[in-house]
Amino acid sequence: MWNLWSKKPPWPETLQGAGLGLLALSLPLSVAGINLGWALATVGWLGVWARKGSAPQWKAMPLFGAVLAYLLAALVSSILGGNLWENPRWIRSDLHRVWLYLALSQLINPRWTLRLTFLYLIASALAGLGASSQALSRYLSEGWLIRAHTFVHSLTFAEQMLFAFLGSLSFLAFRRKLGRGLFWAALLCGLLSFGGLFLSQSRGPWLACLPALGILAWQKKSIRRILPIFMFPLIVTFLLPISFSQQLRERAQSIFSLQFSSNHIRLRLWQIGWAAFEDHPWWGVGAGNFRYVFPDYHEGPLFRKAIWSEVHNQYLQHAAERGMGGLAVLLYLFGSLWVLSYRMWCSSPSPWTLWALAGATAFCFFNLTESAFQDSEIWAQMVWVFVLAQTAASSAEPALSAAPSQRSGTFEAPVGRDKR
Repeated sequence: MWNLWSKKPPWPETLQGAGLGLLALSLPLSVAGINLGWALATVGWLGVWARKGSAPQWKAMPLFGAVLAYLLAALVSSILGGNLWENPRWIRSDLHRVWLYLALSQLINPRWTLRLTFLYLIASALAGLGASSQALSRYLSEGWLIRAHTFVHSLTFAEQMLFAFLGSLSFLAFRRKLGRGLFWAALLCGLLSFGGLFLSQSRGPWLACLPALGILAWQKKSIRRILPIFMFPLIVTFLLPISFSQQLRERAQSIFSLQFSSNHIRLRLWQIGWAAFEDHPWWGVGAGNFRYVFPDYHEGPLFRKAIWSEVHNQYLQHAAERGMGGLAVLLYLFGSLWVLSYRMWCSSPSPWTLWALAGATAFCFFNLTESAFQDSEIWAQMVWVFVLAQTAASSAEPALSAAPSQRSGTFEAPVGRDKR
């Protein structure tokens, strides 16, 4: 890995940088790598903290108030909800979500933003390549197109690839200011992540892609010019060969079909979630307790499954389990995430802030058909993108070169302030 510092740093900073590098490489590839990178970076950060003696500036973080309000509401709903045996696990999950943002905001140094982004784009390209090869090889050998997924569920993988695809487009929108390394990493990641997204056959991320692309095209004029050119090789490489697959055509046609079993199941779960919310409007049935009240609203199995633990809509999930208070705080958290991303983009236009805006838009739409917020890997991706943007926006002139210049050892052109 490139040297992230101008001179050899003390061991805590070395450990912190190495951990963040491993985290960037592992986000789209390995849960174990994410945990290991997170642990190494945290230990290094604690060492830096102990050496410098400066306390973290928690209140200065843009999202601090929203995550604190979410945590307090989660604790109240867990105490007032039913089945106290289930609550400690959900309290730990809520603490983990909040701590992920608070700690990552302290871990990422502005000097490392560029190289961490480069590592993430390369890792996402590898994930897209592996998943596309996985699906296409089975299709060519057996005539059956499996859902591309690498090492995670195909839906989680699709959401990961959408984050990577939006990030690639955000950087390509600033292509004239990119160094060669970062340009080719963004281009390669864009092509392969879109392929992985398409071959995942996950309809929710497909739909979430549309408003996110709309935000990109609305805020950055160059996206409107590069998107048609960028999509041509994707169409040739992925869409035309697979257009002969009846399975994929039926998958796409089923998005708005009430006859499709997955859509029927979701509609029924949404009805049950709403009914549970109506019966327990203030603090819900308790975090994680939807599975226990499900039989009260549906007799017998639903599509060969007797108990369902998720509503497949994060907003209704929160309403049913945490009531109006929990839903209000969730909307406040998501709204703050989007509004702050938009403000960062307006005040400090850069690929990172544009990426955060598009990613926050997609994230809000993810949760309409799934419980993406409860998926620690997807929340980690959202926090990762937002904190990179937060760090870049706080830096005076974040550079866009993918590597130090061979001649001078310094970074190249800084981010421009125009939106063209």
